[in-house]
Amino acid sequence: MAKSDWEEVKIFFNTKYPNLLSDFINSNQVFLPSKNNPLAHENLNFSANQLGKSKPGNWIPLYHIKELSPYFIENNIYPIRAGQAEFFFFKGNIFYDLSTLTFTSITKEQYIPIEDFVPISLSVNFQRNENAYLQ
Repeated sequence: MAKSDWEEVKIFFNTKYPNLLSDFINSNQVFLPSKNNPLAHENLNFSANQLGKSKPGNWIPLYHIKELSPYFIENNIYPIRAGQAEFFFFKGNIFYDLSTLTFTSITKEQYIPIEDFVPISLSVNFQRNENAYLQ
């Protein structure tokens, strides 16, 4: 389902702002939107509402490359979730095959605690998701 949604997002941008994606692809910018976002609002992200898309939880965030339309993959731009029903584009690959990496095994005795502090975002009683762990 997400692949067709991202194809609709591409069509939206190419229809309303014909040069936005191609200019981003050909620029040295890493993120879109930036300060020159034509859809900018107070936090400079794109939103499902701005694009007329419903049920953004079904198409953002991405968990597999196969969920993205070929246009974005071929142009090496990937949407990153940036809040509830919001996202931005990142120029660069966000998917990695961990099986191709070499890891060094360590024992639990080799771990040294950084501090004995637990962030409040992990100790309060509210929705815990990837955003809470990243803060």
